[in-house]
Amino acid sequence: VITVLFFSILAMKILLINWFNSNIGDFFYLTKSDGAASILRKILFSHPTSPIPTQAYDDVWYHYIPYVEAFSNGWNPYTNSGLPADSITGKYNYGPLYIIFISIGTILFDMDPFNSIYWSNLLFDVSGMVVFYLIARHYKDKFLSILITIILSFSPVMFLYVDFKLL
Repeated sequence: VITVLFFSILAMKILLINWFNSNIGDFFYLTKSDGAASILRKILFSHPTSPIPTQAYDDVWYHYIPYVEAFSNGWNPYTNSGLPADSITGKYNYGPLYIIFISIGTILFDMDPFNSIYWSNLLFDVSGMVVFYLIARHYKDKFLSILITIILSFSPVMFLYVDFKLL
């Protein structure tokens, strides 16, 4: 059950990310006349004439990618490496486990930084859903646990921020 759940959620998230990218793009400002915006309004239970307030940070391009590139080349923000942190991180400083986690693809599998961040966020998110399922399974029956896990994994916050904008 856990393996099937993991790969099912992973496949559905990849399909949804690709659909979202091709129909809406990577910019969240949605106008009232957008066909995709009306679909998103229905998903978010928003009034048909109201604007959709969204925040589409570009942290992945401005902060995460330079961070992964520098970290993969030996820079460590927690040592005196001679590089000012602000020039790489834009005054952000992430925890050591997070930078290691999003850099694994670049270091071990020779991925470009964007794909390293993308896959690490996506796999960590789906793994978190499996842990959520195990916790829910402890308190509820199997069907209900699977159902609430799927609902959580496709909630707008989980999808738009974690999976789509890689935050």
